[in-house]
Amino acid sequence: MKKIVSRPSFAGIFMMVSLIISLGIIVYTIYLNERIESVLLHVFTICIMVINLGLIFLYFWKRQHEVCRRKKDQDELEQQQAINRHCEYLAKYANDIILLLNEDLRIVYANERAVLTYGYELDELYQLDSIVDLRPPEQREEIKHLIQDEGADGVVYNTIHQRKDRSTFPIEVSLRSIVVEGKKYYQAINRDVTERKKVENALKEQLHFLQKLINTIPNPIFYKGSNGLYRGCNTAFEEYLGLPKDEIVGKSVYDLSPKELADKYAEMDSVLFNKPEVQTYESSVVYADGTWHDVIFNKASYLNSEGVIAGLVGVIIDITERKQMEERLQYLATHDSLTNIPNRYYLEENLKRVVVKAKRGIYSFLLFIDLDNFKLVNDTLGHQAGDNLLITLVNILKSHLTEEDFLARLGGDEFVVLLEGASVDRGTKVAETLRRAIDENNFGPLSHDLSCNLTVSIGVAKIDGSLDYQKILSLADTALYSAKDKGRNQVIFIDSTSKMSTLLTQTSEIATLLVKALKENMFVLYYQPVFTMDGSISHYEALIRIHCQGQLISPNDFIPVAERFGLMPQIDQWVVKAALETLQQYPQIKIFVNISGMSLEDADFLEYIETSIRESGVSPSRIGFEITETSAVKDFIRAEHWIEWLKRLGCQFALDDFGMGFSSFTYLRMLPVDYLKIDGSFVRNMDKDPTQRALIVAINDVAHTLGKKTVAEFVENKEIFEALKSLNVDLVQGYYLGRPASLPQDIE
Repeated sequence: MKKIVSRPSFAGIFMMVSLIISLGIIVYTIYLNERIESVLLHVFTICIMVINLGLIFLYFWKRQHEVCRRKKDQDELEQQQAINRHCEYLAKYANDIILLLNEDLRIVYANERAVLTYGYELDELYQLDSIVDLRPPEQREEIKHLIQDEGADGVVYNTIHQRKDRSTFPIEVSLRSIVVEGKKYYQAINRDVTERKKVENALKEQLHFLQKLINTIPNPIFYKGSNGLYRGCNTAFEEYLGLPKDEIVGKSVYDLSPKELADKYAEMDSVLFNKPEVQTYESSVVYADGTWHDVIFNKASYLNSEGVIAGLVGVIIDITERKQMEERLQYLATHDSLTNIPNRYYLEENLKRVVVKAKRGIYSFLLFIDLDNFKLVNDTLGHQAGDNLLITLVNILKSHLTEEDFLARLGGDEFVVLLEGASVDRGTKVAETLRRAIDENNFGPLSHDLSCNLTVSIGVAKIDGSLDYQKILSLADTALYSAKDKGRNQVIFIDSTSKMSTLLTQTSEIATLLVKALKENMFVLYYQPVFTMDGSISHYEALIRIHCQGQLISPNDFIPVAERFGLMPQIDQWVVKAALETLQQYPQIKIFVNISGMSLEDADFLEYIETSIRESGVSPSRIGFEITETSAVKDFIRAEHWIEWLKRLGCQFALDDFGMGFSSFTYLRMLPVDYLKIDGSFVRNMDKDPTQRALIVAINDVAHTLGKKTVAEFVENKEIFEALKSLNVDLVQGYYLGRPASLPQDIE
């Protein structure tokens, strides 16, 4: 470090001269005092001495002051030099390029970063004509004017610089003019922004990708600032509004949507502007074409870098088609697809509501309607004709009902009318009006210009609040079956206090018992012999019973219920299996079993019979089957198929209760049965009623003409037996000859 050297000042020289002169004066004065005694001279001498002492003090004070000042200057200089060295170090090793340019833009200073970045040696940088040489050739003039025109006030710009190896890189320049010792310079701080540019380019690419991605999404997407104004959107949002983006940005919902919708949008947006959360809700929008659409809004707040809510982003999902589909599915779930009227589900929902009202004293009526012999139309004319008939039926029913009346289809040919808040008089009138309208209507043309006249049976139940909706349906169903049992084409009324209601309870109990009997094998078979006229047994008829708590329940008590609840196919399977097991034990006998009309409709049951016979090892000729005449007429084609199938297998067939259903003998010729069982109502009084006898003669003669044997049922006494024998009836069956009994004891 260079030290400050103290040099004599003018004041110091003056002080030294003054001191020497003063000392000379003092010596001379002393000399005079020795020769001249004078007071004045003494005073003068003292004054001179005081002045010299003062001058001496002033000199040394000045001297000390000068030393202190020089010490301070030395300290400040050393401090400044330290700062300069530090600044020089910072400049030299800074991460940014630091250059100092003269007025000609030549580099007069460059730090180490400049050398490393540009690839030049320091001397080479100083030898460049100007900083412009660090630019690609095509950009040099442009930058020269920029520096000279704007550099005085300071400018920051991005440009491209070129290294010694001619490679280029992006750079950010901060330029400002400075004056050093009266000369103008330019200070340039250059920052290599290669990495930053990579990040910026990556962000631009990502932003471009996201924008493209958003624009390819078919759902409208938008975002708003915290002031509620739109700041951007995708193409789908533009199409939804029918406006370009520049006409959307800066607008509010009140500018773009009807007020009633805008109010809701704004209310929901305000929640997101006050609290960051995700929001999903259903609403409506109006498209550019003026159509209203059901949509789901999915919105969420977004935050700025300081964690403050900056706005929201939203996605609109159009659910119009979904809503329409839901409505369609809801309609299909609650309506019959053929007739377009409510179905059972819809009925039950309304019936529940009506039951609640009935408990408050508002009574209603339920009309259970069923077409008589509708299956005959399906089987003879085809299902298309049957469908046309049902549609016609619904139109007739509607034409005699009010808009307040509820009409529903339960399934098949069963319909229900719910008369809400109706009086007994209106319930009666409506039921009878509907019955008469169907009876008097000519349904047609249904198929190939064919028409037909049909009737309906109607069961009417009063809804008084004492029963739930399921029991009300059962109550009306019971009344309906009663109407059919009484000859069809009738209206039967029922309420919770009638005898028929008691019958409903009994029916429910029997239905429960049947299910239990099937599960726990509570059925038993009894066998009644069928005799030839010479007294030998031709075969046995298997008759089913239920053994319950030590008692036998007759089939007359449970077969109708089993048919009503669709349990007959299961019961018939049990009978076939039990009969085959008996035939296996007693190879000397033959057994006939009864098949219900409901089982005829079960295609799998026919295969079950054939498989069971083959697996049992029993000869098919030892087992026969009986179906009633009514069942055969109801489904003639299926009955014919059954009979032919089982006869090809080797089984025999009997037509039971013959004489009750046929209006002519035409069908008899077409059915290849082996036996006709003359209905017991003809046999029971034939010894007293000539008409009954004549009918038996006719049936017996026709049967023999067609090659079929006859069996007379209900032979109760000797007189009837002898009469039948005289008429050449082939076989007889009844209590006079043999009662039903269990096996094997009675057979043995």
